[in-house]
Amino acid sequence: MNKILWITNYILSERLGGAEIDDNKLIAYLILNKINVEILSLKEIKAMPSSSRLIINTWDGKVILSNISQIYKVNPSLISEILNKKSYIKVEHGHAWLDNIIPDNVIIDIFARAKGIVFFSPGQLINHSKKGINTKNAIIAPPPFDRDQFYNTNTPALFGSGIYAGFISKKKGILNIFKFALENKQYKIDLFGPVEEKELLVDMPTNVKYKGTVRPGEMLELYNQYTFAIHLPVIYESFSRFVAEAYLCGLEIKHNDNIGFFSYPWDFNEPDIVLDELIRGKEDFLYYIQSKFNLKS
Repeated sequence: MNKILWITNYILSERLGGAEIDDNKLIAYLILNKINVEILSLKEIKAMPSSSRLIINTWDGKVILSNISQIYKVNPSLISEILNKKSYIKVEHGHAWLDNIIPDNVIIDIFARAKGIVFFSPGQLINHSKKGINTKNAIIAPPPFDRDQFYNTNTPALFGSGIYAGFISKKKGILNIFKFALENKQYKIDLFGPVEEKELLVDMPTNVKYKGTVRPGEMLELYNQYTFAIHLPVIYESFSRFVAEAYLCGLEIKHNDNIGFFSYPWDFNEPDIVLDELIRGKEDFLYYIQSKFNLKS
């Protein structure tokens, strides 16, 4: 039976983040390939805890656990029931222990009992292995990209103009961007994205501006207005869709070692080859899900 229950903290309409964008695209690709996907999010679980438990207990299909730390926080027994009673695959967007919500022994259990695990970069898998987490059943596949979605439009860009797009928070390295801007006054950097820590917008360097939020469909045009993208996160980014998108649009990437995208053994001097690898990611993901769950193709 080609039926999957996708359990996640947030859907894209509730939170505009990379994980939510990736989930949205992965789910759409499964549906395109005749796999029925139902979504159970934190919002529904909080509103109808008994109904959510009933859904899980009576669900006769397979389960995918995406980001679940907030769900565990409000209803840990629900996650325990899935681990004990259901066949599931863990789609890991980040590094669960960094949230300091799910206990380490439970995190290890989640991965150990999983039918399969999806990581989004080699670096992310290595980080999990170092924590003693079982990665034997894992696949490494980049999040889904489409051809002709992000590319260099050869639009004239202002020299020395930089962009950051993502959550405005310390863990995303905003203070590192400020430091870079102070040390490189010749650059002007625009920040886009939801603000998680409002105090960061107070007393910014004069060559840094916050420009608000943008929808995914606006990003191609936006990227092509800049000459470089900058991302200097404090914690390891399992992939960084922002960096990959900006790279495909021909921007120079100013980054540190915490970007999973650059942990792939690809020739980043050849954008066309990298794009082919990115396109293959969703196909690898589909085949992995079908084989692990014995779904009909």
